[in-house]
Amino acid sequence: MEQIIADAENGTGDANYIVMDVRNADEIMMGTGVMSEIVKVFPLPEIKSMGAFNMNAETFEAQFNFPKPNVEDTLVFTCKAGLRSQQAAQLAAVAGYTTIINYEGGADDWFGGELFYT
Repeated sequence: MEQIIADAENGTGDANYIVMDVRNADEIMMGTGVMSEIVKVFPLPEIKSMGAFNMNAETFEAQFNFPKPNVEDTLVFTCKAGLRSQQAAQLAAVAGYTTIINYEGGADDWFGGELFYT
């Protein structure tokens, strides 16, 4: 995951990575934050309820504040431990995305399991 984040931050590597954290925004803000500034906050409940991957590009960007990924992009999903990100990956696959990575360790792995809530 470190290499993916580095490639996404620097625009290097062979893939156009779109890294998305599918935890709820309040969970991210009150816990660990995101792994990097390039990580998009894309809560799973909103993905499901709004049919996010089936939205047109303009509506998607207006709703989620980042451009809708192209089907050629490499989608990287993360959450707390990998369960919600797996669900998001499955929804993306059903919508036609083919290059998908689920970061199974999620925030627990990235931040060493030390989640601080204030």
